[in-house]
Amino acid sequence: MTRFLALVPLLAACAMPAARDVWLQPGLPVAAAEQALLECRAEARARFPERPGIETTPRVTLGVGVGDGDLRGGLGTGVEIFNVDRNAAPRAASVDACMVAKGYSAARLPGCSGTVTPLATQPFDTRGVCVTQDGRLAGR
Repeated sequence: MTRFLALVPLLAACAMPAARDVWLQPGLPVAAAEQALLECRAEARARFPERPGIETTPRVTLGVGVGDGDLRGGLGTGVEIFNVDRNAAPRAASVDACMVAKGYSAARLPGCSGTVTPLATQPFDTRGVCVTQDGRLAGR
């Protein structure tokens, strides 16, 4: 029973919604902030379109085991291949610069859980404010 009780906080932590980054300018309608973000993303995508690329990472695997009473070892090598967007970082930086230029500041707010009420305007005080699954601000 003690072991089970020790796992309860761990399981609860896994169920908590993740914190999310949002752009805030207190007093503005939430819809205006969403529109500004859409405009900045469109501008950034036009300036830095998706540029596919491939990156590789060498991999070395060491293995030791017992088989048929003998100590056996092995060495494996390989390469992991990843598809990447080479313009992802400059595009994100462009969105950030655009939002700052429009007067917004970045904030990290907790994800919402349970019953929440969507906000119509961006808050001056973010205590009790969370971010829904679809990225909207809400109050608890």
